[in-house]
Amino acid sequence: MNVQKDSQTVYVDIDDTLIMWDEPKEGWVKKVKLDVPGGNPATEFYLNMYNYTFMRKLMDRGYTTILWSKSGADWCERVARGLGITGLVFACLKKPDIYIDDYDYGDSIGKRVWYSAEGKRATEYGGEMDKLEGESDE
Repeated sequence: MNVQKDSQTVYVDIDDTLIMWDEPKEGWVKKVKLDVPGGNPATEFYLNMYNYTFMRKLMDRGYTTILWSKSGADWCERVARGLGITGLVFACLKKPDIYIDDYDYGDSIGKRVWYSAEGKRATEYGGEMDKLEGESDE
């Protein structure tokens, strides 16, 4: 059993967040070939570089990274393998169908941060996120 210690955590959605199903637009500069569930042949997807870069910055800062998707843990694992980041990911999970918690979903999960294909942050969340945005990728 994986036990997460007291580090900060980032949950990263897969479909239409980390990888995109649509035709490439500016910012989706990397094609990714992945095996899809059901034994279908490999399919090319497009990596949303804005969300990927932001996730990597959080990883570099020591955030525990969990990939999750409504499509399931196996799909998350395929994406992690395709991106070569399995050693950096703590767990791959299916998104919950039901959760039991005394807090509302938004309060218990944390702040939402998401970058559009054009690189615009869709949700304002300052502090640590602003510091990371300002860092150079060099």
